Amino acid sequence: MDKFAKVDEKLTSLLVKQDDFLVNALRNSQEAGVPSIEVSPAQGQFLYFLTKLSGAKRVLEIGTLAGYSTLFFCEGAIR
Repeated sequence: MDKFAKVDEKLTSLLVKQDDFLVNALRNSQEAGVPSIEVSPAQGQFLYFLTKLSGAKRVLEIGTLAGYSTLFFCEGAIR
């Protein structure tokens, strides 16, 4: 799993722009003691891309914990 984490970190550093609201969402989750099992920023960017590519205007995500991945879906649907 370590190899995958390194690849994900590299993709994040090269391709993902972390907006303030995403950074704040992660920080708030950590401060609230929510388990750290959210998607990575690179995975979130892929969710954004898929949402944008599909032209979705509404998204239903079932099973959210802190809603971090939902933020990427929302960005894809509204931007």
